[in-house]
Amino acid sequence: MASVGHSEFRAAQLKKRLKRFYQTVTKILRRYLMRSSPPSSRGSRPSGHPREAIVVHAGLSFSERPHGLTVFCRGTLLPRAIGMPLTAANVRLRPAIAADIPELHRLIELSVRRLQASDYTPAQIEGALGHALGLDTQLVADGTYFVAELATADGSPQIVGCGGWSNRRTLFGSDGGPNRQSELLDPKTDAAKIRAIFVHPDFARRGLGTLILKHCEEAAASAGFTRLEMGSTLTGVPLYKLKGYEEREAINIPLPNGEVLPVVKMTKELADPGSKLPPD
Repeated sequence: MASVGHSEFRAAQLKKRLKRFYQTVTKILRRYLMRSSPPSSRGSRPSGHPREAIVVHAGLSFSERPHGLTVFCRGTLLPRAIGMPLTAANVRLRPAIAADIPELHRLIELSVRRLQASDYTPAQIEGALGHALGLDTQLVADGTYFVAELATADGSPQIVGCGGWSNRRTLFGSDGGPNRQSELLDPKTDAAKIRAIFVHPDFARRGLGTLILKHCEEAAASAGFTRLEMGSTLTGVPLYKLKGYEEREAINIPLPNGEVLPVVKMTKELADPGSKLPPD
């Protein structure tokens, strides 16, 4: 009896210590993530954004075993907290609408400034934003631009990525970009364009870009296109090569501030038009 009572006492003490430890770690993580978020975006985030709400709930349970005490932690964690791959199971892809445009501008700028800084200089990035790099709202109007949403702690959707395809001749660029050509393409002879895929830096390198790309490829194939082409940033080239795209031409884009932005024209053949692409 004494040993049983002692075991219960130890379990109770351990539970208290684990709970305090868990609460302390959660507070530290919250403070760290809030401090590391860009000042310009802190005020614009709704409460419940993945940065601000890592842990939704947690509990502890105990089970006595012959050789000791087993502790089980139960928790509901957002993918941001534990670096989970982002797949169709936890990301919703939908066509972008006009109301999304302000948020898309913010996401694209954040993505370019943080994820492409190793391939382009600050001056190149400054000149390219809103010109060679940015949102082409014609795709939103055409219904061929998509947003990737992730549910936050309170259940509200947060846009974490975007991208699209086009049946128009423009290869790349925003509304203010160069060489805009609005003529419609012929699926029998022309290549559909893969356009403006951007991912929020907090969700980069977890499969989100691949998910958006695959969705766009399937949509273009369903429209009857058998070939795809894009103007890729230097940052995107390794991913697109991995997904079957081939480099065709280096393009140097003159920017309004006098800088030049190098991009790469890439192409891909689709084997079965109108059918879904095989899983990656």
